[in-house]
Amino acid sequence: MSGQLKFLIVEDNRLIAEKIKTLLIALEHLITDIVESGEAALRSVKTNQPDIVIMDIMLKGKMNDGIETANQIYELWNIPILYLTSKDDVNTFKRAKRNILSTYVVKPFVPVNLFEAIDVLTSKMSVNALIKGDKLFLHQSKNAGGSEIGILMDDIRYIKADGRASKIFVKDHVFTSSKSLGDLIDILIEKEEFVQCHKSYVININYIKEIGTYSMEGKTKKQKGLVIGDRFRKKIIPLSNTYKDSFMNKLIRV
Repeated sequence: MSGQLKFLIVEDNRLIAEKIKTLLIALEHLITDIVESGEAALRSVKTNQPDIVIMDIMLKGKMNDGIETANQIYELWNIPILYLTSKDDVNTFKRAKRNILSTYVVKPFVPVNLFEAIDVLTSKMSVNALIKGDKLFLHQSKNAGGSEIGILMDDIRYIKADGRASKIFVKDHVFTSSKSLGDLIDILIEKEEFVQCHKSYVININYIKEIGTYSMEGKTKKQKGLVIGDRFRKKIIPLSNTYKDSFMNKLIRV
């Protein structure tokens, strides 16, 4: 984790809340408040503007639904959520809105579980800052002027892993992002049109022309693949068995 963050802890078990507070303070983070209900959480967020809200799924008070409270916080202030849930509540967590920037920790937890969840969430926050409206923003290198480029997400054909970076392919240009494919997946995979089809590729399904079996560079046998573009500018993207089912499920939904 890098940089000092401000946390609001929404937890009706005081012992758990104090444990979390102690762990975060040890890492030099700030605690804006500890509250036990959804109503108090909304008031505290409005007043203190934390960077992350740690939210128990079951709370005290009339507004005792942590997921509904989190939904309101995200809609009003766009603040990421780290849910606390018991093993019995994991299915309940699934009804949390998919477009919310969030992750969760299962209670009881050890410190490393909490720290890893915060790392995941801060990574998502970093990537999320690249998305503004309907554009993906990339920072150019100093050699290229150091400016920021906005790419319409609808124009993105596919993204390919390039070591620790990524290459973003649009119709007539290729952009390079310093973010890894894994980082970009965390955000883009929530968009209906983007789906991972291979460990090295994320594809915009709106540009798929064919799905079949094709000869691939470096392969002796034909492989499952996806055709992007037309016969004059055709690109075959591999479709691996690992991602085939999730790919087809998303294709059907869209």
